[in-house]
Amino acid sequence: MTSRFLAAFTILVLLTLTTATSFAFDGQRKGFVVGAGLGPGISSFTQDLTLAGQTGSASDSKFGLATDFRMGYGVNDRIVIFYNNRVNWFGIRNANDEEVTIADGVGCVSAQYFFAPGPVSWFVSGGLGYSAWSTPFEKNARNSFGFGLFGGGGYQFSQAWGAEVSVSYGDPSDGEGLARLETSTVGLRATLNVAAY
Repeated sequence: MTSRFLAAFTILVLLTLTTATSFAFDGQRKGFVVGAGLGPGISSFTQDLTLAGQTGSASDSKFGLATDFRMGYGVNDRIVIFYNNRVNWFGIRNANDEEVTIADGVGCVSAQYFFAPGPVSWFVSGGLGYSAWSTPFEKNARNSFGFGLFGGGGYQFSQAWGAEVSVSYGDPSDGEGLARLETSTVGLRATLNVAAY
């Protein structure tokens, strides 16, 4: 399952770079922005399962692959507003003792502030939106949603490339009636990002 995801991610990055070249971005942060990132990530989570009035709790931390996709608009050469999707991908064993791929992430309306107007600069970023916990590659995929946010910072070391560390929080939940699963998750990501301005 993870190999299919990596192939799809590679194709998406190549399409992003090809599209950026064909649209002849001017290299200025002001204007349309599209980007993607990849790196290591870790998710620490607690899950509470309520079933017929009985509640059980479990906590764990999992290391995996972190992705970062963004699209938005640079207000000027220091402020960029964008939609951002940050996800940690990792495997866990389900109740049937089968390995499943989990996508733990946040989708946020975000802002990024650069401390210098040129192509090389430190920056901070943050956003508010939703969190998701899902099994996207499974036949009977499950999706849980809730509140989500993130904060981070990094360094843009060339016109297109930068590195960022970010922390996210989410509380996705799923279920109704006598069965409900509530998840509280904190994700840490370190990504190498490419962006076209």
